Amino acid sequence: MSTFLLYVKLSMKRDNETQILRGQLSYNNYMKSDEQLKKENPELYRIAREKGTERAFQGKYVDTKEDGMYHCAVCDAELFSAKTKFDSGSGWPSFTDPATQEVLELIEDTSHGMNRTEVVCKGCGAHLGHVFDDGPRKMDNTCNRFCINSISLDLKTARNLDQGMYDHSHDQHHVDGEEDDDLHDHTDHH
Repeated sequence: MSTFLLYVKLSMKRDNETQILRGQLSYNNYMKSDEQLKKENPELYRIAREKGTERAFQGKYVDTKEDGMYHCAVCDAELFSAKTKFDSGSGWPSFTDPATQEVLELIEDTSHGMNRTEVVCKGCGAHLGHVFDDGPRKMDNTCNRFCINSISLDLKTARNLDQGMYDHSHDQHHVDGEEDDDLHDHTDHH
């Protein structure tokens, strides 16, 4: 288990009234507990908490071209603007840049005999995917490719917000501090 995830786990157990990660985040203090997440959305739990991955080309946002903001499906943090999304051909939604550098934690990942960089939501510690340096070229420089699991994202568009179509149910539950004792590594192919 990485030091970062161990820190998150200990922080959550120590003070369930404090926001996750050093108590510094102010954009959202509500999210589903791991117990609720596991019960209500086992696949999101597997990916976000057990570092799983969804199958290539199966995620709901792989081919989405709609404008809006991609939020963390666990804690609602704004992660990526749709303006930075591009078709990488990898089978997962890909972005060149996060909404801000402060929303993501990048962690060295040497699991499964590979050298990669894991992308984690700073708001809740959710595993999102990985980042690679093989994104599209901009002004003679290669950009990053943030390769993210669709299930870890929640796209909020002007259309669904204006029409009241956004489901705020995940905003109704406060962190309860209950954590599973084991965080497992699963092969992540992106």
